Amino acid sequence: MRTSSIAMPVAAALMLAACVQTPPDLAPLVQIAPSACASQPDLGRALPVAYKGEEKTEPVTVTITEQSPCLAEGETKSLYEVFALPSVSHSIIVTVRSLPSTSGILAPRIVTLDADGNRVRLVDRESIHFRGRALTAMLRTRPEERYVVVTSDTEVVGGDISRVSGAVHQQMISSGAFMVAVYSGSESVANMTYAHNGTVEVSARPIPAAK
Repeated sequence: MRTSSIAMPVAAALMLAACVQTPPDLAPLVQIAPSACASQPDLGRALPVAYKGEEKTEPVTVTITEQSPCLAEGETKSLYEVFALPSVSHSIIVTVRSLPSTSGILAPRIVTLDADGNRVRLVDRESIHFRGRALTAMLRTRPEERYVVVTSDTEVVGGDISRVSGAVHQQMISSGAFMVAVYSGSESVANMTYAHNGTVEVSARPIPAAK
């Protein structure tokens, strides 16, 4: 009985892990081919970010590729995607994550817009940090913000970075009538190039209550 009660959660965890989507393996794109780029993002293509209060929602995931739309600011060109924020009357936390592929990661530049497409703020580059293996920014929304635009940051595209990450592995070993959890650790070094392309996740959640 004890064996089955322990094995069932382990099996469930394995099934959950199998459902996690792995970002596509992209070669880092460090130059954008000549093309007609817009001066303003197309808000009509905005991807809606789900929000259900305390109930957990899945993030919106999109992969920016060389076929994605581009923006031009003078001679500078960048690829982008735009996300529509939830229509709520209060502030929430919006998390933007740039996920790594084998050798590259999108260098994100994050801008928020109002309902008319006017810029509200540019997120400081220093506010975008590695959390685990993903470049992550967490924004507390302002009342006038309706869109988040994620573009490639041309000032850092082409730069290289090395990240050391650790992992803890669990293995269930049978010992007679019992299952014993054995843990081991490992470290790996990822050498990546900041790129115009990559996979982005955007999610929303309530602001945690003060304790």
